Amino acid sequence: MFRGEVFEKLFIRNFLPFVTIVVKKELLELVNGFNSDLHIITDYDLYLKLARLTKFDFVPEPLAKYRVHSGNESKKVVLTIEEILKVYDLWEKEDNSSEYKKALNLGRQNYLIDLATFYLNHGKVDEAVFQLKKSLDYTFTARAFVKYASLKYFGTGCYNFAAKLRKKFLKGFPNYEDS
Repeated sequence: MFRGEVFEKLFIRNFLPFVTIVVKKELLELVNGFNSDLHIITDYDLYLKLARLTKFDFVPEPLAKYRVHSGNESKKVVLTIEEILKVYDLWEKEDNSSEYKKALNLGRQNYLIDLATFYLNHGKVDEAVFQLKKSLDYTFTARAFVKYASLKYFGTGCYNFAAKLRKKFLKGFPNYEDS
């Protein structure tokens, strides 16, 4: 979790569970509440609007339990990620400044990598390769390139080996920021 200014961090990854959010009514009114055009991630867009206006804080103790079942909206991976990408497009249209462009593109890349991983886990290698290649259109990171190249040119065995090797390697560098 993060404290303070979290606007750019939220673009990179939504780290806030909706069940635990407390917001002043005045702030909700100021940002016009939820976007009714969204169906799965209305909370994420709301967090972005709020983070643009105010600092965030959190209580470090667990305060809620979340029941996971087959009907959870969060289980709809493809629809969720497509909607997140739609939110990014909306934000980019609203304000195309370079202020948070890098964070926006890293966020797009992160979610496209998540989508590629989902497709790979469901045996859709060509779709996974397509999503990884698409992720490189937004920003070039070693993480995305290694995943794309290993899957595209060496197949799933190399991809899985590279992922395990990378995790093992990064354990030795606790201050390394994975990008």
